[in-house]
Amino acid sequence: EILKKFPKNDQFATATLEDIYGKEALKNALHYEVKTFETSWIENTGKGNFHIRPLPTRAQVSCTNAILIKDFNDDGKADILIAGNLYSIEEETPRLDAGVGLLLTGNGKGHFRSIPPQVSGLYADGYVKDIKLINIANREFLIVGKNNDYLSLIKINTKYHPKTSLNIDRKTGK
Repeated sequence: EILKKFPKNDQFATATLEDIYGKEALKNALHYEVKTFETSWIENTGKGNFHIRPLPTRAQVSCTNAILIKDFNDDGKADILIAGNLYSIEEETPRLDAGVGLLLTGNGKGHFRSIPPQVSGLYADGYVKDIKLINIANREFLIVGKNNDYLSLIKINTKYHPKTSLNIDRKTGK
C-alpha cells in the first residue's frame, strides 16, 4: 500500500505521518512516548536512584542488540562490547544496518572511549542478535549469533592480527 501511495522516494521522504497513515488511523493508533533512543548504560547511584548515561557517538550508528561487559584490555576496568542492527522493521522505516560492532574501553569512572573497528579488529556486521564469550583450549573467543546467518567466531588476541582478532594490547590498553 505504501508503494502505491508513494511510488517515488522523494514523495515518501517529504510525506508527513498523516500523509502516510491518514488522520483517522493516527487518531485511533496506540501511542507510546520515548524519552531517548540513545544506546546507554544505567548507573545505580544508590538508595534506589539511577542515572542514564549515553554511550559515545559511535555507539549510536545503529540499534544495539548485544552487550558484553568485560575487561578486554586487562586494565582492571570494565569495557563494553556492543553489536546489533535491525532488519525486521516496518516497511515505511528503512532497516538499521550501519553497525559493525564496537569496543568501548572504560576508565573506571563511568566514561567510555570508542575504539574504531580498524583499531580493535572487531567486525560483527549483519543482524547481530547476541554475543557470548567462550573459552576453547584456554583461549578466549567471541561467538556472534546473527539472525538467519552463520555464527561468527572471533578470536581475542593480545597481539595485533588484522580481521581475525580483537586487537587489544593488554599491556598498553590501546
